Amino acid sequence: MDRELHIGDLIRKKLKDGGQKEEWLAKQINCQNSNISKIFKKPSLNSDLLLEISVALEENIHQYYTDIYHDKMLKKKKNQNRQNKCPNWTEFSPNWTEKLYN
Repeated sequence: MDRELHIGDLIRKKLKDGGQKEEWLAKQINCQNSNISKIFKKPSLNSDLLLEISVALEENIHQYYTDIYHDKMLKKKKNQNRQNKCPNWTEFSPNWTEKLYN
């Protein structure tokens, strides 16, 4: 199962769970209050801003991307393993069925 991350929604939730307001976060990361509302709407953010928000919230928000990375790599490896288990039909000669039944 692929899971996607909307970083703005996650930041909004973490801020609410921590009992803080948008004004508090704006002051912590040195931006205008109106920019916090914009951040909440963004599905992704640049790493520098994400780092500043992580420090303010005292939570490593990058970890959520790491978790998704590991999930996707596991899925990729499983798919590769499935492909490697399938027979390579091009290796068989055109009369391979005759060999099977003789």
